[in-house]
Amino acid sequence: MKVTVLYNGKHPSPDPMSKRLSLYVRGLQHDGVDARIVAVHREAGSVLTAYSNPFLIPFQAKAQYHAVLSESDIILVGGFNWFTYFLLGIWYGDGRRKLLYELNEKPGTVYTSRLLELKPIKALGMLLTKWSMKYFDGFVVISEPLRHYISGQMKASAKIVRLPIIIDVQEPFEELPAEIPPYPYIIHSGALSQQKDGIIDLFKAFAIVNEHFDKKLYFYLTGSKVAPPGVWDEINKAVDDHNLQGNVHFLGFVSEDKLKTLQKNCLFLVLPKPDNEQNRNNFPTKLGEYLAFSRPAITSKVGDMGLFLKSNETALIVEPGNIAQISEAMLRLLKNPALADKLGAAGRKVAEEEFDYTILGKRLADFCKSLNH
Repeated sequence: MKVTVLYNGKHPSPDPMSKRLSLYVRGLQHDGVDARIVAVHREAGSVLTAYSNPFLIPFQAKAQYHAVLSESDIILVGGFNWFTYFLLGIWYGDGRRKLLYELNEKPGTVYTSRLLELKPIKALGMLLTKWSMKYFDGFVVISEPLRHYISGQMKASAKIVRLPIIIDVQEPFEELPAEIPPYPYIIHSGALSQQKDGIIDLFKAFAIVNEHFDKKLYFYLTGSKVAPPGVWDEINKAVDDHNLQGNVHFLGFVSEDKLKTLQKNCLFLVLPKPDNEQNRNNFPTKLGEYLAFSRPAITSKVGDMGLFLKSNETALIVEPGNIAQISEAMLRLLKNPALADKLGAAGRKVAEEEFDYTILGKRLADFCKSLNH
């Protein structure tokens, strides 16, 4: 059995989808499957190319990889728009190849662009997305809500497999001791988004904690400083009102080794996911990464996180948007290192047993084999 993963984006790259699909391939290979990943990428250098690229990408994919795709028994597709899924269905579907659709976000819940978010255009895009799904023989989803959603969109003969966040628990990296801050700190390594990561709630809780912790806790943020309207105003207000300018540091984009060094040596992960449609359907990979480093997690019980984490046993669970609970949980771990160590060790076990690529690779391999019977 030959499986080809077709990815829309730069590869390899730090992009979460690139890393996730790579781990699918490694997991399949670990289970003895002949698997590979191929990628298509077009730079969006202007507004014109940004809107034309999605319609050019499927033709580029066919021109580059037709021979590889034609030799494959199964093609797993990730990161494309409806037009590519539709054309792949015409070119390789209908029994010629088994087509798998990888889905880690519910269509329509993630902001795209001002033009594509216009109601008539978005409605048309959703209709065509659902239409293109009918060509696929199987779906790889990241959460139970997505399983439920897809079950109402797919053709009757299609199958679904749920693969939650996937990580390499033993992934090697070069630890950089010189990059480890000499004082207690937390780190945020995602988008500056209130909707997705509750970043405003996190800053407000951080400010409260420092009032009770003698301003000895520091906060590092990596990645882009671009944020939705209003987010920066709230962040700056929390920092200025509590005189936290010296405690908050934006590092920008850092190397993978530096990021992992900071993650491994932080006090704990704070991921107060708000309760909204996007978060109920997705599953944050960063949770698995911190658990693999035995870092205790403070998070909300939104989406599938509640299926894998139990409050006071493998994590501290807070109510979405409850800043008092978030700050209390942070102070609890700061004042009780034994509890932090206990939760960190229990979280590491969850990562080993539920999220490692070797385990999920076997599940995906078994699913792929079932499609060929």
